[in-house]
Amino acid sequence: MVMKYKTDSGPLGVVFIVKNTVVPALKKSWDFRIFLLVYVVVFICYYFGWLPLPGASAYFDLDTDFVRVTTGITTFFVVFYSNNCYSRYQRMYDLTRDAFVGAGCFAHMMRTMAQEKAPNHVRLSIRYMVAAVWLHFLHVRGKTSDVELQKLVAVGQPQGLLRQHEAQCLLRLASDKWGIIVLGWANEVACAGCIKAGAAKGLVKKMIGHVTQVNVSMQTISNIQALPVPYQYYHILCKMVSSNILMWAYVMGSTASFLAAFSFLAFSSVFLGMMMLSNALSDPFGDDDVDFPLEMWLSKFAEFLIDVSEKHFLDGEECMDSITPSRMSVPRLDHSLTVLAERSPTRDSPTRDPLQIWESRSPPGNMMRTVRRLE
Repeated sequence: MVMKYKTDSGPLGVVFIVKNTVVPALKKSWDFRIFLLVYVVVFICYYFGWLPLPGASAYFDLDTDFVRVTTGITTFFVVFYSNNCYSRYQRMYDLTRDAFVGAGCFAHMMRTMAQEKAPNHVRLSIRYMVAAVWLHFLHVRGKTSDVELQKLVAVGQPQGLLRQHEAQCLLRLASDKWGIIVLGWANEVACAGCIKAGAAKGLVKKMIGHVTQVNVSMQTISNIQALPVPYQYYHILCKMVSSNILMWAYVMGSTASFLAAFSFLAFSSVFLGMMMLSNALSDPFGDDDVDFPLEMWLSKFAEFLIDVSEKHFLDGEECMDSITPSRMSVPRLDHSLTVLAERSPTRDSPTRDPLQIWESRSPPGNMMRTVRRLE
């Protein structure tokens, strides 16, 4: 979940905040504990005279100028890696939102072009569009088991995002193809609906363009995920960070100043924290604090597309006060991605079957009525 924060509290006000930072994870990190243990051992040996004084022995002396050079080189590598991971994070965000925007434009155009003459095609194509986006992000999160797929199927009901035979068809294919296959179904149904409704070719071409936008976004996300930072670079980076912190532990531990302990804790936590944060940013579809709130986004996305496909067009003779009590209840998806819920039209109305969605109602007729010209 992306945390919203204010910048008017100043650096000192932010430093002492621990919640939603890398500090809790850093405390549990065995790397940080081992480095801290090395520092404590070096300091104890120096304090009791088991280590020679700095400059007294050439065999145990470590030049601070040499440590400065290695620290500068390590800082460059860490900053480069962090910048690469954050750029990847921003790119993933843009592509995810582009997929949602393209699907929303597709739903609007289908309603505009074919709602009156081909309402079933509109509902089915939008259902396939929601299912395609949902399946794609299940794949990028690694949730590609049969159980996860069956969660999108209302067993024994005709109201799920997928039907049982559709799920069985997808199970014969690799999970990375599920979203693309269902997106193709949405495109074919949409084109058939536009032909039935007699839509203009220019509008149909634009509608296909929105499908292509969703497809490109999904494919690009998969391509970026398939190309992380090379492991060889990451291996060298870890060696440099580890070696640099060990040198800090020796140099700062072999001094009589107690302030060296605070310096070691501060700088080692910065380096290790940057590494942990960069690793989390490189895969924003996981469960880390900085990862995308994908479950909430998908729920709102499905809710929006349902609203587009189900809402009535009100003419000039009706007002919202008179039409609201008699309006159909609008289905909703909760944030767990597993239960399909419904919102009742009034507070006192009984809750209906939580799996009721999409085809739980027969397509309303004459939904696109012309607004009467006011005199």
